[in-house]
Amino acid sequence: SVQVEGVVTGMSLQQAVSRFEGATLLEEDNSYYVQVFDRILEALLCISPTVEKSGLGCAFVGIRGLESMYRGDSGVVTALSNVVPQGFSPRIGVAEAKFPAYVAASTSESGQAVRVLDDVQGFLQDRTLHLLPISRENKTRLLGFGLNTMGDVAALPLGSLQAQFGVEGRLAWELCNGIDDSLLVPLTHKQSVTEYMAFS
Repeated sequence: SVQVEGVVTGMSLQQAVSRFEGATLLEEDNSYYVQVFDRILEALLCISPTVEKSGLGCAFVGIRGLESMYRGDSGVVTALSNVVPQGFSPRIGVAEAKFPAYVAASTSESGQAVRVLDDVQGFLQDRTLHLLPISRENKTRLLGFGLNTMGDVAALPLGSLQAQFGVEGRLAWELCNGIDDSLLVPLTHKQSVTEYMAFS
């Protein structure tokens, strides 16, 4: 990804474009992107039988038990990187749960891997709230309360957040405190059967 001065994560497209005169918008080819990403997911399934598609361009891969086959975590990460076509520069996060792995991948350098295996709460403490899987409205409200980082949210009492934000308040508090019990929901490997007849 390319960083452009004045453009920040979470900014609307209209806000970003308004900062640059003469900016040209390119139409997305979503069906093509989906096809390419599905091919990458199929390749990931050749490394691990546990792959979850989590939106376009984001996948969770279960690597527990693969270390001996690939000679450690580094070998698994290398194998995962190698199945992604050149030019995509994957970002890989390794953690015991999905959310810290997602944050590690999202905040890593392009083409790099970040491991978060010990102090998850400490790792999350300075991360932006924009990475939380809650509604944009609730993110804006949290920012309005002067809560800018996950550490700010983690420091609050759970009851206060839940009273203000309901279910998403509880989710935000748990994730910011490194609590993530969500399970991987693996893709099923597609098997196609073809039949044909030939006539003379």
